[in-house]
Amino acid sequence: MDTKHQYIIPFTGLSEGNHEFTFYIDKVFFLLFPESELHDAQVEIQVYLTKAPETLNLDIDLKGSVEVECDRCLDLFNHEIEFHAKLNVEFGDENSDISEADENIILSRKEIDLDLSRHFFDYINISLPIRRIHPKNQNGKSTCNKEMIKKLKELSVKKIDSEPDTRWDNLKPLMN
Repeated sequence: MDTKHQYIIPFTGLSEGNHEFTFYIDKVFFLLFPESELHDAQVEIQVYLTKAPETLNLDIDLKGSVEVECDRCLDLFNHEIEFHAKLNVEFGDENSDISEADENIILSRKEIDLDLSRHFFDYINISLPIRRIHPKNQNGKSTCNKEMIKKLKELSVKKIDSEPDTRWDNLKPLMN
């Protein structure tokens, strides 16, 4: 089965009103996005869709963990994520993801389904922090790779204590 089809909602057969869908993201999902720095996850996505004659309104909740690389020690670890998004779909003459607000898209009236894979990928990436480091343990200590942290300390530039430069002291009174 094509992986991408797992993240499609065939809305044409749905009656007007509320519908609920559940999707699961794992390592197979990221094969759709070879440019991704993410390669594994365990994320459950709940989609609450409200169908009206000319719109689809989706409330999307993501919850789970994503395997990321630690920015400090470079080891992989699971980062917990939780994210909520709204997506409003209007019908028009042609498809367009460009709108004044990120949560609005236009879908051609000829379309029979809605592919959410790119939106899920974007939401997962948005939910991750910019700086990704191992969480601290119960004692407040870092859970980073101890050998790597030791090596970083060895190779870090040490601050050199030097005498202040007194050549400029005579000019300081001129500033006042």
